[in-house]
Amino acid sequence: MTDNCISHSAEKSPIRLAYSVAEAAQITGLGRTTLYSLISGGQLPSKKIGRRRLIAASDLHSMLSTREAA
Repeated sequence: MTDNCISHSAEKSPIRLAYSVAEAAQITGLGRTTLYSLISGGQLPSKKIGRRRLIAASDLHSMLSTREAA
């Protein structure tokens, strides 16, 4: 009986492919202004879809690993 409860509570969360600027700021601890500066400076690629600007998760990870090495 308790085995069923444990298996139901261990659900996986979906893998995110992209983040909004606000979500990326929350995840990285960087400010939204900093992220927008990186985007406008060409250091962080992003896509504008409708009114939303999205940052690919892979680009965010790549930018963070590059900045750590510097």
